[in-house]
Amino acid sequence: MKRTRKIFSALFALLLVGAMALTAGRPVAYAATLQEQLEEKQAQKAQYAQQIADAKAKKSDVLDQKSLMDQQNEVIRQEIDLVSTQIEDSNQQIASITQQIAENEEKEKMQYDLFCAQVRDEEERGTISYWAVLFKATSFADLLSRIDFINEIMEHDQSVIKTLRDLREQLAQDKTELETKKADLETQKETLNSSKAELEQQIAAAEQLVSEYESTQSGYQALYDAESAAAAEIENKIQAAERPVVPPDSSSSETPSSGGYIWPTDTRLVTSPFGPRESPGGIGSTYHLGVDIGASYGSSIYATKSGVVILTDGPWGGGYGNYVVVQHGDGNTTLYAHMSAILVSEGQTVSQGQVIGRVGSTGNSTGPHLHYEIREGGGRIDPLTYLPGYIPYDW
Repeated sequence: MKRTRKIFSALFALLLVGAMALTAGRPVAYAATLQEQLEEKQAQKAQYAQQIADAKAKKSDVLDQKSLMDQQNEVIRQEIDLVSTQIEDSNQQIASITQQIAENEEKEKMQYDLFCAQVRDEEERGTISYWAVLFKATSFADLLSRIDFINEIMEHDQSVIKTLRDLREQLAQDKTELETKKADLETQKETLNSSKAELEQQIAAAEQLVSEYESTQSGYQALYDAESAAAAEIENKIQAAERPVVPPDSSSSETPSSGGYIWPTDTRLVTSPFGPRESPGGIGSTYHLGVDIGASYGSSIYATKSGVVILTDGPWGGGYGNYVVVQHGDGNTTLYAHMSAILVSEGQTVSQGQVIGRVGSTGNSTGPHLHYEIREGGGRIDPLTYLPGYIPYDW
């Protein structure tokens, strides 16, 4: 009986230590780091808001204002990503604590049953039994042995009570922590929804700024000149960045066109074709170096051929906003512009059909769309030659 009690107490002590070790190992430093990053993004957002207000007060160039607004929106997007990570982390911690509570409640029940059994045993034996045990000693050595036996029983009784008390204290702490985490999660969800709404408002404001400017003849020409300058700069960068490339095998489930291309988006709605375009009022014309494909904000942009990313740039890089250039072979590249997010980096090999970014409205843009260009033999060609099944819209 004594050996059984010792073994049970030892096993239970090990289980308790393991439970406390699991509790102590919960990730808290990671959450603190996320919070610090979030506070940094909020500070950056406030700085951009002040710069935008100053630019408007000074009636600065519309393109400069749009660039600042795009950068501010990028910070808000990063803020949304951080809060989303916080929510994911909180959900994981809540699941971990909930599991720990369930395990400790089971252990608490086992220990309580042991405590009740011990109390019944004490009631049946009575305190007089301890004296009876001692009085039955046949020698001094036997007396010492009987005293040790009684001490072991008393220590075991105290151990059962202490373990039960510790478990109940741990359960109380876990349940308090669980409620705190749930409250934090609700706050994080509110922050996420607020940030998403703010991003939508800021994107709309940035698009409205360009739309109003573009509606005038002078504004339209200024935007075209800025885009032409950006195109020339990008062309120089492409020529400098091109290298011998052996594209990887295609992994797309979509059947490529005769030129080996697939669509860069899930939509087929072309809002502006390649070539000459009339400016507002029909006075003069401009030349579009690619096609604009209407798509929802944040939707996927795919590499239309396998290749190597040779250029990426941010929203402050000119009228193209966030853009990516992929080289598919000598003199053959594709360009994807106005992205809300770039998901690849320079030097990275991409497969046909791989998601390389998200549709956005950065740069000279009045709404979410993808500006897509194909360059073959060193010159830009009409992408619709290789994009069958397109749907023309308003042209």
